[in-house]
Amino acid sequence: MVVSHKDIKYALSKFATGVTILTADAAKSLCATTVNSFSSVSLNPPLCSVCLSYESDTYAYLAQMRPVHYVINILTTEQQLLAQLCASPIKPWHLMNLLKVDYGTYRIGGSLVSLVCENRKKYALGIMRLLSEKS
Repeated sequence: MVVSHKDIKYALSKFATGVTILTADAAKSLCATTVNSFSSVSLNPPLCSVCLSYESDTYAYLAQMRPVHYVINILTTEQQLLAQLCASPIKPWHLMNLLKVDYGTYRIGGSLVSLVCENRKKYALGIMRLLSEKS
C-alpha cells in the first residue's frame, strides 16, 4: 500500500508538539531561535535533542561556541507571538524578558521551564544537524 504525502502530513499533524525557543550567548552576542524539533531522549542520564538546519545562522553561531551551553525555553500559550517572532531574522529582544543563568547564557522569563543544556555531539542528517545534549 502506497501512502500519499497528503496522508502522511495529515497523520503527523495529529502528533502534539510543543514549541521552544533556544537562547544562547557567546562573545557578548545573543542568539535565539524558535525550535519545535526538541525532544527528551533519556531521563538517566538526562539527555535531550534538538534539530537545526545546517544552513541556519543559529547552527553557525552554536558551532563556534566552546563549550556549547544554551537554554531550551519551553513556552506558555501566552508566548505564542514570541515564538512566531523568534522564527524571523529580526529578534524581538525587548519582548523576551531575558534572565541571566549559569554558563553566561540567558533564559526567557515567564517560560514554563528553561533547561540549561551543554552540547555533547552533533550528527549530520541531510540538511539538518541533530544536537545531542545533556540537560
